Amino acid sequence: MIITGYQGIGKSTLAAKNDKIIDLESSSFWKIDKNGNRTRPDDWYIYYCQVAQYLSKQGYIVFVSCHPEVRNWLSVHNEEKFCAIFPDLSIKEDWLNRLKDRLNISNSEKDLRAYMHAKAYYDNDIKRLWHESQYNVEYYRNVAIIKDINYDLQELVNSL
Repeated sequence: MIITGYQGIGKSTLAAKNDKIIDLESSSFWKIDKNGNRTRPDDWYIYYCQVAQYLSKQGYIVFVSCHPEVRNWLSVHNEEKFCAIFPDLSIKEDWLNRLKDRLNISNSEKDLRAYMHAKAYYDNDIKRLWHESQYNVEYYRNVAIIKDINYDLQELVNSL
């Protein structure tokens, strides 16, 4: 099973506790060019999704990113529909605080990018995911929308 999960839902934490779950990091698809600049090929998501498909066929539950390119590619090229987990619009402030707390603990570039992205695009991201889950039924097999900041990700995965 492939699950697209919004940033900060706990993909990495759950994967660390369960050897049947993999959090496939999209950040692994960046590279440093000869000038020291971070770059990512325009078609990075194809290889990323193919890795996710391979791991899913091996019996793993694979968390993938929520990038639009990933969702679009999987909707066309995946043998089975994939699932999604994302927060509701109503918990925006709690979600931003969650991402900020995570950044304060890790001080990582990845968590900084996640926080800054959510701060700028949370409403648009969630509205788009909600719209897809309601109207683009060809995308998703099942969807779990997080309505409260106190949730159990393993329970949500089990519900899918």
